[in-house]
Amino acid sequence: MIPATQHATQPHPDEWLGSFVPLGKVEGESWSPIGAGVLFVEAPIVWLLTARSVLQAAGDAPISGWVRDDKQGSLLDLTQGRRGTPLDWIVSQDDDVAVCLFPTDPSWKVKAFNESQCFPAHDLQALLPTATLCAPYGLAPLSGWTMPLVQTGTMASVDRETGQLVTTAPLLPRNAGAPLLITLPTQSGGGVQLAGILSHTVAVPEPHRSTAPPVRLAIGQPVLAALALIRGEQGKEQRRLALQSAGQG
Repeated sequence: MIPATQHATQPHPDEWLGSFVPLGKVEGESWSPIGAGVLFVEAPIVWLLTARSVLQAAGDAPISGWVRDDKQGSLLDLTQGRRGTPLDWIVSQDDDVAVCLFPTDPSWKVKAFNESQCFPAHDLQALLPTATLCAPYGLAPLSGWTMPLVQTGTMASVDRETGQLVTTAPLLPRNAGAPLLITLPTQSGGGVQLAGILSHTVAVPEPHRSTAPPVRLAIGQPVLAALALIRGEQGKEQRRLALQSAGQG
């Protein structure tokens, strides 16, 4: 795991938790959760990866993300000043993914996955151990900074034609855009790798006479779908503009 500030440090076993960003829309003085995102770095640029449906849920309202800092957390605007400019969100027309440039600050306690920490799409298969990171919205106030909940499961299905991923690891409500992780066995070094971006859940109902709740499965796309946006023409132009603004272009 590489810190978003780009300085190499001794990795901490659970530092990948800092890659999770709660997302919400701002209306007046209120912030209401609508999704989540995960940070990815191609040095020196940091990107936020999320689901396209999160942007759709926000409508015309500004989107902001919570970042952990030395205090109670900061609300970071990710919309205003971007719409209609070359630095606007980059949205996939085919997959439920979207990306945007993510500013960094030394005081923020955030981390970011790099490409070597992304699980290869061609190796995704059923029965792989998976995990999700989700914010327990409604369970505890974000003002006190609730670390994301880690929930485990297995990869239930990988559609080679559409790229759709299905996992039994839970996706909590209002967490579209949350990361899907592959948990690595101890003999392979342990840790986690970023595998996909989750977008929604489907419920498989029990027979109508049963009192058992339906079985819920989480659906997503491989992280490669989001990386394709970063490496496309819009992503390359945004990288150029960001480096130019920082005096590195």
